[in-house]
Amino acid sequence: MRRAGGSLRAKLFALCLCVILIMSLLCGLILFSEYQAIVSLTGSLNSIDSFYLFSSSLTRFDQTFNLYANSLSRIYLEDCYDLLDALERTSREMAEEFPDEVSIAENQALIGEYVSSSRALLDEGAALTEPEFWNRYDGIRARLHQIDANLREMQRFYLGNIASTSDDSLDFWRVQMRLSFMVAAICLCLLLVFIDWIIGSITSPVMRLADYAKRIAGGDFSRRFTAPARAGSEEIALLNDAVAYMSETIERQMQALQDKIELSKRLHALEIQNMNIQLSLAEKEMQLMQSMINPHFLFNCLSTVSGMAVLENAPRTRDISIRIARYLRSTIDLVGARITLGRELELLRQYLYIQSLRLGERVQTNVQCDPQCESARVPAMFLQPIAENAVVHGLRDCVSGGKLSVTAVRLSDSVEVVVSDNGRGMSRVRVSELLESIHAPFQGSQKRIGLHSVVSQLDSVFGEGYSFDMESEQGVGTTVRIRFALFMQDAAERRSNMAGRDNQF
Repeated sequence: MRRAGGSLRAKLFALCLCVILIMSLLCGLILFSEYQAIVSLTGSLNSIDSFYLFSSSLTRFDQTFNLYANSLSRIYLEDCYDLLDALERTSREMAEEFPDEVSIAENQALIGEYVSSSRALLDEGAALTEPEFWNRYDGIRARLHQIDANLREMQRFYLGNIASTSDDSLDFWRVQMRLSFMVAAICLCLLLVFIDWIIGSITSPVMRLADYAKRIAGGDFSRRFTAPARAGSEEIALLNDAVAYMSETIERQMQALQDKIELSKRLHALEIQNMNIQLSLAEKEMQLMQSMINPHFLFNCLSTVSGMAVLENAPRTRDISIRIARYLRSTIDLVGARITLGRELELLRQYLYIQSLRLGERVQTNVQCDPQCESARVPAMFLQPIAENAVVHGLRDCVSGGKLSVTAVRLSDSVEVVVSDNGRGMSRVRVSELLESIHAPFQGSQKRIGLHSVVSQLDSVFGEGYSFDMESEQGVGTTVRIRFALFMQDAAERRSNMAGRDNQF
């Protein structure tokens, strides 16, 4: 039968109790020595308080007495009597505290004469003539000068007393601290011996368990764990039994875990494969929608060229044809690509210029971009369908004063693009139906291919990190607001876009 050396909690409690008792003893010794020094120093500081109180009373009486002498007003008379009493009391207290000091004894005699002379002048002041009053007043002032001269001697005595008391207190504190440190050293040595015994009784069996755990961690299950005859504590004895039982079951659990890990790897590989397939399908769907848009736009552009050819001669028509050809080449090269927002807005300006040739001065366009978001990565050609809807549907009945504005600004870690016009607008019901339609899954025969392609491109690039909102009011206009996460263009892609722009022009 294994013997347990008591509860681990009891051993730790005994260790903490010893530490607390020793620390309390040391703190008590240190605090007692400091208290004795502070008491001695405080006594000397309190003694000088009597000196400063006496000096303050003397000054206040002198000021009040001067006011009375100059005005002979009874307003100051009672104050003079009260200050004389305070002056006499503080002088007596200093003499009682230091009866053997010569300067204090001389001060007591001078104060007695000064108080009696001042009190007599206060009592008889109203009955004296002015020369008699000022003659006695000058005598009192002469005694005051003697007291002031003696005060300097008293001050040196008090300061010397404080210095002497401070030195004595500091010497006493040093002696007490040396004794405290000696006692502390002895107590700490005893404490270290006790701590070593406590720790040894706890860590020795724990180290045996740790060694066996290392063998198990290395896959060595050949030797069974043998519990020692003396466990050290009840808790460690329970740990020994638990480790022995654990070694019997851990191998089976490891085998089951390996099987689960292998199955998890296979499932993870299948999930990655499925995600790649879904991503490929999404990209193919986006490319399909963009290819459906291109013929529609090409038809509109060619209609513009045909109309201009009827109305004008060849030079302007040639210019229009060249711009349309360049724009179409850009759109074909960028199918399914991601470009910077700055380049996307440049393509939009080209498109709006082509439209302005058809609309003339009926519609004014304005495209602005915050320089901080020009390098943001966006899907190519996602703004053209929105601008086309604004021109074809919103502003088609506009005779003059039409406006189409496109602005892009940075908002912290996101970008907001706003496309607005002052065309005929739509009702709220119509806006709700339109938003519901373009967010629904794409159908082959579905109308509004352009806006649906915009949402599909944004969803393919940003996932859930974007928003597409539309506001409209009949007779006022329509505003489309797109907000998406800010992904800055890297250096390689920036060089690629610049090269593509150079080749374009």
